[in-house]
Amino acid sequence: MYEPSEEVNEIFPAAAVGLAQLTSKLIISGATPGEDEYSCVAEAAEDDEEDLLALQKVFLPTKPIITYNYDELFQELGSVAVLPCRVHSLATAQVMWQDKNERPIHAHSRMRILPSGDLLISSLRWSDMGNFTCIAKNLYGKDSVNTFVYPTKHSLRWSDMGNFTCIAKNLYGKDSVNTFVYPTKHSLRWSDMGNFTCIAKNLYGKDSVNTFFYPIKQ
Repeated sequence: MYEPSEEVNEIFPAAAVGLAQLTSKLIISGATPGEDEYSCVAEAAEDDEEDLLALQKVFLPTKPIITYNYDELFQELGSVAVLPCRVHSLATAQVMWQDKNERPIHAHSRMRILPSGDLLISSLRWSDMGNFTCIAKNLYGKDSVNTFVYPTKHSLRWSDMGNFTCIAKNLYGKDSVNTFVYPTKHSLRWSDMGNFTCIAKNLYGKDSVNTFFYPIKQ
């Protein structure tokens, strides 16, 4: 069972081959709201981000708390995916996973739960796409989180070139935007990571949109 230290909840990446959105929680025993300030610091390439955190007091006995998980994971077909699920529990806790059909994962040929509580998926397939649920239980209750897994192609092809349209609808109308994809021979570099801004101007004003590039290791 993974336990954070008393002062720092340091995240050790699960060596994902793809792109993931991460959720992490710091457990502070006996803290009083408003007594201290705590910061969340994330590092990616040369950029650092820091956010102030609100405190939530935990009383004993208590249900387990999942402190570290992916909300989404985009990863290449055929690769090995690791879905983290780290649990804080003062009582003995049991960790289990469910597949996208809400069936418990056990005795699976490509999937197994690691001693840390993480789920390992070998040889990722299109059929794996969907929500995987981690459930932690102890005598006082349970906690659960979902990770959406999206297998991706190894690389773009020339046949992928063209406009891709995103359409949003509700009862009152719809909106849509186009993204033009142009496959290139050369790969992105880590130094390319960041926001690229497109600006359109005319005599009456201007509009702009940002596109965030995140290079993925092969």
